Amino acid sequence: MLTSALGNKQPRLQHGFSLLEVIIVLFIIGISTSVGIRYLPATEQNSLSHDAKRLTQRLQAAQRYAIQHRQPLRWQLQEGGYGFEPLTAAPFNARFPSSLAHTAWQSTAAVNVRTQPTSPLLIHPAWLYEPLLITLDNGVDSLIIRRDLHGVFELITP
Repeated sequence: MLTSALGNKQPRLQHGFSLLEVIIVLFIIGISTSVGIRYLPATEQNSLSHDAKRLTQRLQAAQRYAIQHRQPLRWQLQEGGYGFEPLTAAPFNARFPSSLAHTAWQSTAAVNVRTQPTSPLLIHPAWLYEPLLITLDNGVDSLIIRRDLHGVFELITP
């Protein structure tokens, strides 16, 4: 028969956590949260990221439209936004999609746009394209949209 040094008392099983264990876990959670918050992007950056993703999608849609309708398009940068416009009359009375019309930037800060090359951005109905870089900058963050020779657009964070 097993006995303890204090007599015949059986050792008690511990139920739950001790106060010290709870305090240590809360301390670890607090430290990791404070470190993690530092790396969360600001809302202005989020809106610029949203603008860049939306512009990338619209550039791809404009490229598909130009190829399907054999109609070149021009990317028109306007005050507070951008849009696409056809360079020639649409063949076969095709309707120009409203998704390619003028849209405003979502970023609360002014968005500065730089393109390389600096010539006007034309979307031709071709299968090979001149490489292109579009840099969006709102003073807080900067994002780059790149088009390769095959017309594939991708969003890059420098």
